[in-house]
Amino acid sequence: MKQSEELIAWLIKQDVTTVETWLQNVWEGRESVPKDFYWPHLVAAIEVLARSGNGPRYYEQPDLAWAKVAVSIYQYLINRADPLTRMSLEDRMMHLKAHLMRSYGNVAGDPMLDVDQIIEWFFRNLHLSIEDIEKISSWESLTTEELLRLSYIKNRLFVLRFLVDHNLIFPDERLKKWLMIRERLP
Repeated sequence: MKQSEELIAWLIKQDVTTVETWLQNVWEGRESVPKDFYWPHLVAAIEVLARSGNGPRYYEQPDLAWAKVAVSIYQYLINRADPLTRMSLEDRMMHLKAHLMRSYGNVAGDPMLDVDQIIEWFFRNLHLSIEDIEKISSWESLTTEELLRLSYIKNRLFVLRFLVDHNLIFPDERLKKWLMIRERLP
């Protein structure tokens, strides 16, 4: 773990271009990482750089360049993850994008700043309908997997609620129904 920690500590002290180049080299097999390299630690560290921004007034304006690096790492991990881990990684990535949108606004067509991508993400692979959820009489009767699916929906709705609260999404009737059901989810 020591080599992995040292490499991550070195990477977060580099500039964005150096880290992007290093990632490309690793992903294309021109460079290797230590056997114990823990990608989630790297993406967490990079996300701190993205969220904190630059200059004398940290955390007021996120750093879009570092955010792009974090999203590229999230995508790399998502493409290799099992289904449950993939859901968690997607949640974290969309939370970051929503944070960026709060600062930079909605930019249609932008891969980092388009709120429509978050709405599409919410509805993609939605395992239950509102009607299915309303039919559930008791959370205690559900399996662990069913509870995880509901928790996943609730996490997705949290991101959407954040964007609504910051006037970046103006929900249609369908989305309003989902947002209202969020508080009832386990």
